[in-house]
Amino acid sequence: MQAAIWFRKNTLEQKVKSETEKLLRQAMDDYESKKFIAKSENITIGELLDIWAEEELKTGTLSNGTVQNYLGAITNIKKHPISERKLKNVTSEHLQAFFDLLSFGGT
Repeated sequence: MQAAIWFRKNTLEQKVKSETEKLLRQAMDDYESKKFIAKSENITIGELLDIWAEEELKTGTLSNGTVQNYLGAITNIKKHPISERKLKNVTSEHLQAFFDLLSFGGT
């Protein structure tokens, strides 16, 4: 009797585990294929931040205060010319110049 219970339990667990792994792989593939809503050559950093705020930040589980802090940071970033730069044209030098400005008291 115990062998039959063990067999059913382990067989069921294995079936559920393999189905779960299959669904996870499918969800990951779907995410990878659909996560970009626009080609990088057509979108700016500012637009990307807006998309992130609307689709991820505001719909997440963060507190209202945390969301407001992030939105404030986005607003500050969008005041800088780097926010108008297309993603395909952003270099490490652009980012470093922006971070240097922030580090030395710029806004």
